[in-house]
Amino acid sequence: MRGKTANKKRIRYKIPTYKKVYSVYQYHRNKYSSIFKKIQALALKYNENIFYKTNPYRVLDLCYKRDNQGKLQHLGDEKQIFRYKALESVLKEIADYILIAYEIMPCPDVLRYLFNRTHLIIYKDENQAELLETIGKPIGIRLKTHITLLKCLHTGMEIENAIKIAREKCNVDFIKS
Repeated sequence: MRGKTANKKRIRYKIPTYKKVYSVYQYHRNKYSSIFKKIQALALKYNENIFYKTNPYRVLDLCYKRDNQGKLQHLGDEKQIFRYKALESVLKEIADYILIAYEIMPCPDVLRYLFNRTHLIIYKDENQAELLETIGKPIGIRLKTHITLLKCLHTGMEIENAIKIAREKCNVDFIKS
């Protein structure tokens, strides 16, 4: 036994107080639950089919948060989140190509020189390489920039020229430190 809470039983209602919904947009949860409590009261008073026939997404339409233009507000989850795995493999491919094709040993002096010239960071632990200016950018821009860089490297361009072309095509500015 776990103290006093072990004796309490779960309260089960004849008709639930809400229905689960899934949305990628923000909504007022209190408003949603208050509407369903009213529906529950009506179902208890008249007929329980009222609750079961109510579409939760039609109720949800009444509860969405909207911006000044009347558009739905997104939850903020990145839309292209499924692309992180692809980005990681591209970053790994860039690091492998640079370390093998240019025979750069992961020496701190060589990596520091390369970073100072190009702002290309090579993570030795993960065996990945990424441009410094893309780290805070959305996943789509990061992926496009690094794919362009990888294509340029595969054509035989020098590292600095390939990075310059990738920056120009994807509008990623070189930040002087």
